[in-house]
Amino acid sequence: VKYMAFDNEIVEIEPGAYFTVNLGVYSSKASEVSVESSDYDIVGFSITKDNNIYTLELRGKAKGHATITATDKETGMKATCVVYVGEPAGVEEIDTDKTTIAISGNVITANGASQIKVYNLAGVCVAESATSSLEVANIAGGIYIAVATDEIGNRSTLKFMKKSSLTIAQKEEDAERHPPFFL
Repeated sequence: VKYMAFDNEIVEIEPGAYFTVNLGVYSSKASEVSVESSDYDIVGFSITKDNNIYTLELRGKAKGHATITATDKETGMKATCVVYVGEPAGVEEIDTDKTTIAISGNVITANGASQIKVYNLAGVCVAESATSSLEVANIAGGIYIAVATDEIGNRSTLKFMKKSSLTIAQKEEDAERHPPFFL
């Protein structure tokens, strides 16, 4: 698995209510993902799979909160969704990641990370490092998502924009080779 994420990482529902979340799994090969609730007395779910999307129908059973965790069985990569049943989600109640990501210049650093990967918006890994820092000077300009993972699988993400690093002379040369097309 290259990357996986829930479309909603925090959900608020009432007891007896249902809510649907999707888990996107981006991988170059078929993968097997297990999903579990930290407290089945508070939140239960049913699950269906269509290609790389797992659809979970969550059901609030009792007041409280529980974490739904999806784990790739091969790599151990995890994605989580916190479900609050009958109580509002509060900032003080949300667990913070131990891995924090920062970017300075063309270097991404992640305190406590054992690896960093950078994905384009199509889900393709364009850069990676097996350390807590990653140089991104050589990637093209665009919008990316950096994913830092610590040694036990906790993830932190950072969306960032890489500005083009072409000089004015390179831009003029590129424009001559590839003139704009107008209708």
